[in-house]
Amino acid sequence: MHNNQRQSDSQRYAPFALLAVAQTLTQKALRAGCACAGRYASGENCMIEEVFPHVGEILLERIFNEDKSLLANFLEIEESNIQSVHRQLPLEFVGSPVIFDGFSTLDLGVLLKNNKVLPIEVKLGRFGLAKASVNKMLNPCSISAHTSEYRVSGKLFAILNRNYDSELAKIVGNTELCTRINGETHPISDVWGVIARDSVISSWKKMPPDFNGKQKIISIESVCSSYGEHEFNNLVGGIFSGVNFYNTWFPQNA
Repeated sequence: MHNNQRQSDSQRYAPFALLAVAQTLTQKALRAGCACAGRYASGENCMIEEVFPHVGEILLERIFNEDKSLLANFLEIEESNIQSVHRQLPLEFVGSPVIFDGFSTLDLGVLLKNNKVLPIEVKLGRFGLAKASVNKMLNPCSISAHTSEYRVSGKLFAILNRNYDSELAKIVGNTELCTRINGETHPISDVWGVIARDSVISSWKKMPPDFNGKQKIISIESVCSSYGEHEFNNLVGGIFSGVNFYNTWFPQNA
């Protein structure tokens, strides 16, 4: 069953993962300019390192759906409370005129037995996540001034931290922050998660950002080491194999 699932995931995810790889490699090549071939070759590991934040959500979704006990342990809940894990879920205030743009999506959403979704923000970069930078992401959400609609302006950190300015808070009133999975609406839990690097988490322990205290901070290194090096490498290899990228990206009937 796992082999069939891995093949299915390869077909679903590999084109998106390789697009992320291509974007990263292109950016690196442009920055490198006339760098010699030797320097380029020596930098391949660095490029692979930079690709990880782009594909990390895909890997985490698979890991947590395969091993719900692993996720339950990090969230400090019973495994039986977890139904499934989903990626890139939309946001909405049900019954409110306020809307979110298409970029405001949950990195990961854990569908719980009580039909609520526990949201997880995935931050896998090594830089730009010090207290001052994160606090900027926590600035209160507001109503965008660039549209005639009631559209939310703000970062996901602020949304999950429930940081709304007075105007937005007044408009949304008592409406619930929700998401949708397979067409069904689910309330988003007050408890939320952040997955980050050990080095970032260490810096937060020394100088904590202004989180609301309802966050669960999870180490990506701990997740992947608990899953296992061999299993992790097989998972990554499976996502990047078994797909005809030419036919996927250039369908003949397009």
